[in-house]
Amino acid sequence: MCAKEGDGVINNDIVIIREDVSHEEALHDSTYDATQKSTYPERTKSRSVSWNVWGERVAGTNGSVWGYTPVGYSEHLDGTTVLETYHYTRTYLGKIAKKGDSGRRWGKYTVKATGTFCDEDVNMQYTQIVKYGTEDN
Repeated sequence: MCAKEGDGVINNDIVIIREDVSHEEALHDSTYDATQKSTYPERTKSRSVSWNVWGERVAGTNGSVWGYTPVGYSEHLDGTTVLETYHYTRTYLGKIAKKGDSGRRWGKYTVKATGTFCDEDVNMQYTQIVKYGTEDN
């Protein structure tokens, strides 16, 4: 699934949201590293640049309980080239209550965020949300 900047896309019960964060907010994330902060070359401003964002729910058990773990991914693309843009991915189940929240996971290239296990009842009742973004300068 590909999402363009600013789009909220719903597909297969997954909502994708672009949400850039301030420097102050990013500093509160355990995986944020200010030394990795991106410099955006001119080519990232071209019309061919887009975001590829997707999610999945990985089935499994936690003891004797059956359920799923939400996983989200994001990458910044120029055509088919994954760019070195420093950004985050975050995923969870629910629109208001956040179940299985991964928190923001910062990195470059393809950034994977793995949430926490949720039992099948939670999985059936909640939509998966995948958020992505950069530090808003």
